[in-house]
Amino acid sequence: MSVFWRKERKCWEYDFVQHKERHRGSGFQTKRAATEAEARLREQLKSGKYIQEIPTFRELALKYLRKLNTYHTPHWASQVRWKINKYFPSLFDLAADQITADVLQEILSQLKDNKRARTLNELRKILRAVFNFGKKNELITHNPADKLPVFPEDSAPRYIPSPADLRKVLQVASPEEKVHLLFLKNTMCRIGASLRVGWCDVNFVERWVTLRTRKTRGGGEKSWRVPINTELLRALRQLKKHAQSDFLFATIQGKIRQQYPRYLKKLCKRAKVKPFTFHSIRHYSATMAGNKNAPLRSIQTFLGHERTSTTSIYLQSLDDALRFTAEVLCDTPRSRKKSPPSPHQEAIKTVPKDSSKSSDKAPNYSDSDKDWRRERDLNPRYPFGVHTLSRRAP
Repeated sequence: MSVFWRKERKCWEYDFVQHKERHRGSGFQTKRAATEAEARLREQLKSGKYIQEIPTFRELALKYLRKLNTYHTPHWASQVRWKINKYFPSLFDLAADQITADVLQEILSQLKDNKRARTLNELRKILRAVFNFGKKNELITHNPADKLPVFPEDSAPRYIPSPADLRKVLQVASPEEKVHLLFLKNTMCRIGASLRVGWCDVNFVERWVTLRTRKTRGGGEKSWRVPINTELLRALRQLKKHAQSDFLFATIQGKIRQQYPRYLKKLCKRAKVKPFTFHSIRHYSATMAGNKNAPLRSIQTFLGHERTSTTSIYLQSLDDALRFTAEVLCDTPRSRKKSPPSPHQEAIKTVPKDSSKSSDKAPNYSDSDKDWRRERDLNPRYPFGVHTLSRRAP
């Protein structure tokens, strides 16, 4: 059967082999359209008029963006479109099969002076995705971006605000902004996920909220529930009284926000604290939960991660074990509290000293065994080993 329904892509496709060559077509909304396209292609192959045209980079990028709009969020597709138009206009009129790794490396090298290594690696990732899309759909034969080396990135811990700085920002925020910041803090969600939360996702009786994200492999939507604590519950109830939209943090017109809000930078300036981002609040909440010995599995559930190794990146805490290790490396001895004396030492202090015997001289063992044993117990200056060498016990 050459025409079939692709369940994961939700479209009709055709796939057949003729003269040891495979031919595929996808993206048809009806079975009839896929059947007619297959018939036309078979007729062209039979008559010998079929010539596969190599698409230009512009055509290849447009097909890739159409795929992003179908299987990913429109916001992410618009970001990729903006980066391609800004940084790769010189590739638009070139045939995709004629673009080499040297051409791509030259473009990225020119941007190296003005862009960070992380930005260059993101552009490299977009190029690889575009050419891999063409190679997977048999539009081109090779991917020149596979040969591009990764730019070295300097790994530095993300800045996380202190609890005092976050409280200062909350004090100068408006009521709507304060609820949004408290929502990010107490649910550990991403800024994009918070903008898509509706009132139907909030359960005030059982005290949980449903979060959603498409940041998964394959672009499928993932949803999970996060409990609502007392602080967030009080804030959401106040917000619900004045709600005029189906979404918690909607626009003035009551629609879902398509762009991220930009008020946090102004609040940091007004509160006179070091600027931080919305994603830093996510790191802040995970670190605070880790410092208070919250289970790692619970933090992973809050963050919506599939792997524990990803969750460990968010934990930038300095626990007591690390601080103890740092103190061990000090040259100066630490101040220690004196331990209380043992009962044996207290008994020695209460026994009166015999003035007839000098403490500098060794005890006399000419008496009976009972006497030297008693003196051994009462005189701490001579350990038990000295007595055993001086005289063998019976």
